[in-house]
Amino acid sequence: MTSKQRTLLVDAATVSCPLILVVAVRTLFTPAPSQASAPKASPAQPTPAVVPVAGPAKLTPEQQKALDWIAGLPPMTGLVSPLDHPIAPPPVVQQAAHEPDPEPAPATTPAVDPLAGLKLSGILGNETGGLAAINGRVYRVGDVVRPGLKLKLIDARTNTVTFSQDDGSELKLHRKQQ
Repeated sequence: MTSKQRTLLVDAATVSCPLILVVAVRTLFTPAPSQASAPKASPAQPTPAVVPVAGPAKLTPEQQKALDWIAGLPPMTGLVSPLDHPIAPPPVVQQAAHEPDPEPAPATTPAVDPLAGLKLSGILGNETGGLAAINGRVYRVGDVVRPGLKLKLIDARTNTVTFSQDDGSELKLHRKQQ
C-alpha cells in the first residue's frame, strides 16, 4: 500500500467513523414506535389515558427547612434581573444656611518625571553622530521619543543621551552599567 493510499484511507476513516458511531447510538437508544401509534383495523373508542398520581413526597428535615425558608421570603415584584436591585444613593450632607461653601482645594498636579519608564540600553556613535537604543527602539538625534521629548545629543563616551523638552529645558539619561 502506498503512502498516498494510506493517507486516503486514514482520511476516509477519520470522517466516516464518527458518522457511523452517531448512527449506531441513535439506532440503539431510539425507542421503537409504540403499538398505540400503529393504525388499527377497526375503529374503536379512544381509551382514556391513565396518569399515575404520586402521593406527596417525603421530605427530609433539611429539605422541609429550606422549603419553609423559601415560602417565608417576601414576594419579588418588579425585579426582572438580579442586576436590577436598587442601590441607595449616598447620603447628601446638608450644610447649615449660615455656613459658607468651603473653598475647593487647589488641584495640584504631581510633578511627573518625563524620563520615567525610559531605559537606555545601548549607544553606538562617534563625535559626528550616533544611534541610541531606548526601550528597544533605535533613535538618532532629532527624533521624538515621546510627545514633548526630543533627542538632542548622543554622547557615546559617557553613555548619555540628552533630551530637550518643549519648554526648552534639557534632561539627561544615563545608561546603567550591568
